[in-house]
Amino acid sequence: MKLGSMFVPRSKQNCISALVAIALLGGCKHADKEKVATQPAPATQSSVADQHPAATTVPSPAASPTTSVISVSTKWKTIEELSYPLGAQRLSAHFILQLPAGYSDPGDFIRIRIQVEGQPEFVLDNLDGWIEYHDPKQKHDRYAKLTSLNLVHSKYLLMVPSTVNPQELPLVVLRSWQYASDAERLHVIGFHPSGQPITLLNTKLDLLELVDLDGDGNLEIAGRPCLSEEVGEGVLTYDPLHVYKVPHPTTSPAVLSLELSKAYNLKNYYGWAGPKCSEGMVVVEHPPGGGKPVILPVGDVEKLFAEQKM
Repeated sequence: MKLGSMFVPRSKQNCISALVAIALLGGCKHADKEKVATQPAPATQSSVADQHPAATTVPSPAASPTTSVISVSTKWKTIEELSYPLGAQRLSAHFILQLPAGYSDPGDFIRIRIQVEGQPEFVLDNLDGWIEYHDPKQKHDRYAKLTSLNLVHSKYLLMVPSTVNPQELPLVVLRSWQYASDAERLHVIGFHPSGQPITLLNTKLDLLELVDLDGDGNLEIAGRPCLSEEVGEGVLTYDPLHVYKVPHPTTSPAVLSLELSKAYNLKNYYGWAGPKCSEGMVVVEHPPGGGKPVILPVGDVEKLFAEQKM
């Protein structure tokens, strides 16, 4: 799968001297040397506190405080309301999607409330604004193939099995409004064995797949955290794909698996040079000597082409 054609250029900023010196690239770079793949989330959550496991994997980011758009006096209107029986115990779970009255910013709803039988109410807000997870007009949208997996009748809430075992508790995927050329914010909610909802993922990530990559019967979350910029003909910024692993049983957030991310990039991207999106590294799609694309520091691009002329 060649992903280069799927990348969308980001808005240009001032050129930095490193790229000005490389005549081949002729493009501009942002002032920041390294892009941050996981950004602070404009969301808040109430209920069970997330506990990040101490491991070699990287936890998904914690939520940050919301802004004054939401207050104790905010009046809410319900956009959608539905129920679903969870797991083998058939626990009653009630979902309410809401928007503040008079709200005019992007997004179809910004609050989800989940009431599970015998558990405290779970509330999550998202000021990026959540939208329909799939627009039928977009036939090639990556969410299109997920519509058949949805366990509920909803155009906003995508609920899918988390494992091959139908008795296991599902995952809830919420898609955010996309701003400019940034990656979308993705929220994934899972359920503790008790039935209590828990935020598994809250980060910038264009979803590519929900797929079992390590053969354990559980779904992983694969996506693109940054959008690549073409800084010259056939030369792109390095923007690797990320794979998040959901713990089973689900008692803590999903974590970025370096092992699975590396394998996924070697198969679906141009290679692997670590998990961080970087403007200091570039992908040369067509090396002057031929062969497969290469990933190298931006300062080595001129040298690569100069050596071929000798």
